[in-house]
Amino acid sequence: MAGAIDGRVRAEAHASASFASAANSGGKARPGSAPAGAVRPGCDPGSELGCDLEEQALLRMRKARSELVLAQPFFGSLLLRLELKADPACRDVWTDGRTLGFNPVYAASQEERHLVSAQAHEALHIALKHNLRRRGRDGKLWNRACDVAVNHLLREAGFALPSAWPVEEEYAGMSVDAVYEEMKRLQEGRPRGGARDAKAKGAAQESSGSLGLGGREGASAPAGERPEAKSGEAGEEDAGGRSRAVPQKASADAEGGSRQAEAPRFAGEVRDHPLLMEKASQDARRRAEREADIAISLSLQSAPGAAGLAQSVRRAVEGGVRPKVDWREALRRFIEDCADADYAWTMPNRRYLWQDLYLPSRHEQTIAGIALAVDCSGSIDAGELAVFCEELSGILDHFDTELWVVYHDAAATGHERFTRADRPLKLAPKGGGGTDYRPVPPELARLGVRPACLVWFTDFECDAFPEEPDYPVLWCATREPAVSPPFGEIVLIST
Repeated sequence: MAGAIDGRVRAEAHASASFASAANSGGKARPGSAPAGAVRPGCDPGSELGCDLEEQALLRMRKARSELVLAQPFFGSLLLRLELKADPACRDVWTDGRTLGFNPVYAASQEERHLVSAQAHEALHIALKHNLRRRGRDGKLWNRACDVAVNHLLREAGFALPSAWPVEEEYAGMSVDAVYEEMKRLQEGRPRGGARDAKAKGAAQESSGSLGLGGREGASAPAGERPEAKSGEAGEEDAGGRSRAVPQKASADAEGGSRQAEAPRFAGEVRDHPLLMEKASQDARRRAEREADIAISLSLQSAPGAAGLAQSVRRAVEGGVRPKVDWREALRRFIEDCADADYAWTMPNRRYLWQDLYLPSRHEQTIAGIALAVDCSGSIDAGELAVFCEELSGILDHFDTELWVVYHDAAATGHERFTRADRPLKLAPKGGGGTDYRPVPPELARLGVRPACLVWFTDFECDAFPEEPDYPVLWCATREPAVSPPFGEIVLIST
């Protein structure tokens, strides 16, 4: 990987040198360039922008990318995987995880440091999987929330943020999902959700992992630049939330009433991954996730010891790359960790024998009781539930305990009690409406059940979470959450 990146760096450096040579020669023909009057393939001589501007913009984009490869290998490695594509229809830059589109006018006119920041902005969209996680949410609002999350991290990492970039201090310390929900609440004029909103500000979980947002007042902001600029102050977007090029607008001076040019808001948009077209299959989503995880993991390896990479960025990115853990093993370990166990040295733990480590094995395991919450909304797949129950039955072979099952959709719809004698588990889900997680803990309390742990089988098509219970929770999910739960562990079930 290092050799491949080094080769690409040399190519980028060569392009940068060519660009510098052209600038110093006043735009005259460079050695190896096309003769005067020749038309470069894919170039429209009659276009408003023209081939020269597009070529100049492309070279400047390559130069900025090479700067990132050398100074920030993590960002550079991600960007080297993207196809650079001139797109006069967009406002500034965009990415979908495979392409880095840019407006030639924007790329040719920006200061180099700002062009470097713009590409780092797009790289972070990919690193945090914003192109994979919209899941039907409003495209325009999702882009705003993602921009706020990314720009706080960039500012903490010391990147130069122009005044037109949205850095909204009221969202500092919030996850991108929480920022989106708060923006949506304000847009719809809804009141706050009380304790749930208070929990949104804190550890800041990022989807399949955690996203620590920096966002201190004035932190690392270059002198003379205004991080307080709000998103949505200027610029236009189409119905799908994609930015488009607009001319600079005039704004009235608050005191003298004079008109002055105002730069449109930086979009730096993220678009859905090409594999995630409308009604994309689960297989396509898994392939897109796998592609992203590979790119992010290799890029992290290209920056050993966090060389040049801010710790806040590294924590955010590493939290978003979900380790590939077998869900069966994760479920087994979770229940075992919640059990009371006696240990015996007479039978060594076989899990560690291959390391020549003789550790005690569990001789007898007891557990006070296990609660299982089953999401019975219409989107739950019966086949996946059957596979899950088969695995849970096997685990319960090792415990003489009782299992309390609570079925729910938007309300608690029923319950059952099982013991070891009732194996194998055969559940009869009751319900099929919408989903709300909040009724489950009260229902367990009403039944007089105080479990050692709660296992929650769900498809995460809900964001109405209860207050955190005083027992461990494992979410066994059939898909990634659109909004991460404020507590518990998550394991993805694959059948």
